[in-house]
Amino acid sequence: MSWDSCAGALPDVVPAALRALTEGRVSSALSTRAEPGTHRILLWLIDGLGYDQVENALDFGLMPHTASLLASGCAALRPIRTVFPSVTPVALASLLTGSWPGRHGLVGRYVYHSPEIPWVDTLGRRANPAGFQLLEPTLDRETQRWHVPYQVIMEEGLRDGALTRILHPLTDRIATYVSPLALEPRLIEAANDTQSGLVYAYWPHLDAVNHVRGPFSRDWSDEITMLDRVIGSLAAKSTLGGAPVWLWVVADHGHQRVQTFLPYWQLRRQMPELPVIPWGTDRMAGLALDGAAAQKLSRLAAQLFGDQVVLRPAEQLFATGEMGPEVRPEVRGRLGNWLLETVDGVVWAWDPDRQPQRAANHGGRSAEEMTIPFLEIRLR
Repeated sequence: MSWDSCAGALPDVVPAALRALTEGRVSSALSTRAEPGTHRILLWLIDGLGYDQVENALDFGLMPHTASLLASGCAALRPIRTVFPSVTPVALASLLTGSWPGRHGLVGRYVYHSPEIPWVDTLGRRANPAGFQLLEPTLDRETQRWHVPYQVIMEEGLRDGALTRILHPLTDRIATYVSPLALEPRLIEAANDTQSGLVYAYWPHLDAVNHVRGPFSRDWSDEITMLDRVIGSLAAKSTLGGAPVWLWVVADHGHQRVQTFLPYWQLRRQMPELPVIPWGTDRMAGLALDGAAAQKLSRLAAQLFGDQVVLRPAEQLFATGEMGPEVRPEVRGRLGNWLLETVDGVVWAWDPDRQPQRAANHGGRSAEEMTIPFLEIRLR
């Protein structure tokens, strides 16, 4: 399957939820089964769950509850596309603003912020010390605007991180869990809440499994089986009658097997003016270079890595529409002016003293990374 043929994209999901919860007052390009007048939507984002993983899990019999719901007509599954680069900060910002990276401005894990703070790690543990803000309204602002009650459920350890503060600047209803086992009762409680509204739940654990063990590993199988059990429990224990309640399961990106790591630090040995860690992602190094430095880097990268890397102007990325149909002027410099990208299956290693231990990664354009599931389940 080609991800660019998907009928629907991640930035369309939240506007579709708001359309269903506001009697159709919000527009979205994504068609869903949830009609205007829906009482409640639980939006469960499972980090790292590619569409190919769901297909294989269903084929392997690892998701019997989901398979039963699909067979009965209570659920529907289809592929949609995520955004590029296919990494968590960019994708979650696109989901929770309903906009493309070129509009909201979070275009990589590491981004340029200001002359005073030129490098921000959006997955850092500290609570956004740079004060980085998205350029589009976040979901907590939009739900206030449309008078839709909104709640967030996430792991306790993520609550005070930089990305949480960027994505949820106004949210005062963040429910957290410590043990992964605690998410299930939180979701069941949310499904049976008599108040209408939108609940966003974030699950990071499958992504960690995929990075370390890889999709389709034994650990992956155990994780998928557990997620399916939660889906079955939600369907069985949603007991209130009345207006429709939906569970939507979606992801930020999938994973692709890592074939090799390229030592970025070898470039820095011969070009010490390069940053220790560039802007961008583990697949796309964003750099600020003049013409002479770009030519030198191009020759050096070809000498060291051959056709495993491509150096191109950042403007080419914006011109292709991969960051969305519109790119704000203030966004164009957040990755520098040159991008040194690896090909599929190849990832940068930044630190000479620390070899990455990753079986799979993401951030590229492969179908495994860019195609994600959109699973709709009517709970009542």
